[in-house]
Amino acid sequence: AIASRFFQPMEVTVVVLFGEKTRLAIDAALNDVQRDILAGTIAGLAARGAPLEQAAAWGVVLHALAGARLESRFGTLGYLAREIPAEIPALTHEFQSKRAPGACVGDARR
Repeated sequence: AIASRFFQPMEVTVVVLFGEKTRLAIDAALNDVQRDILAGTIAGLAARGAPLEQAAAWGVVLHALAGARLESRFGTLGYLAREIPAEIPALTHEFQSKRAPGACVGDARR
């Protein structure tokens, strides 16, 4: 049962609440460190100018791809959650190189 959990598609729910203070809630089968990394990725994309909805979507995609990349190199249990952020810049660059000149992943400028 434990092994099958790692190979099943995972659902992630990201809720952004706007108001006097913006709140971000992440509900997924992630540990605390992974949740913090996902939240930091989303916040970083938003800081680059992405609307929060777009930042949330790109953050989830980049986080998942980073984990998949590490898993392909080290195996399902061969890497640490804290290694995920090191993969994000390369993934962002790969997406950026496939987009229009001057466009950035998670950037509202187009």
